[in-house]
Amino acid sequence: MVCSRVVVLSVVLVGCSSTSIDAPVGPWADEIAKAQRSASTDFERDVLADGSITRDEYQEASQRYVDCMRTAGYDTRAVDPIGAGLFQYQTSVPIGEPDLDDDVSDRCHRGSLDLIEPLYGSLLTNPNREDFDVLVFGCLQRNGFASENLTVSEFKQRYSGKEKPPWNLDDGRVLLCYANPGRG
Repeated sequence: MVCSRVVVLSVVLVGCSSTSIDAPVGPWADEIAKAQRSASTDFERDVLADGSITRDEYQEASQRYVDCMRTAGYDTRAVDPIGAGLFQYQTSVPIGEPDLDDDVSDRCHRGSLDLIEPLYGSLLTNPNREDFDVLVFGCLQRNGFASENLTVSEFKQRYSGKEKPPWNLDDGRVLLCYANPGRG
């Protein structure tokens, strides 16, 4: 009798753990491995199992968040206004406003975007984990916003939040350089 219960239990346990997890490789491997260990839903475990996050997986995570918010009564949309490849979320009540129930937003974020979105953003905007300021600077120079005489060191020293840069920070191409320098 005890033996048959053990066999049934082991069959049930094996059937429940169908997602095999690949050890992540590359510059973001530690963060992906940490996310794999922190995953709390089957969706997160499935997305992270191969050690990478595809655009489709990111879009599905985003849609899960949007659907959850809508179910909770908040008209929510995922938008990419500058074409950076990353979503911003617009709700019928702006996120951060007192009328938005932060608990609802947090609950919807857990299990959908919490682990997926930051990793996807890092993989998309800085796949080789380089100095992000250098990537932004290169984008600004390629697009003619930063002078060719300006060095990376000067850029970091002067424009990393200390001094207003000479380029228009409202220009969509400049914003794209700051959000995703590879696309700018």
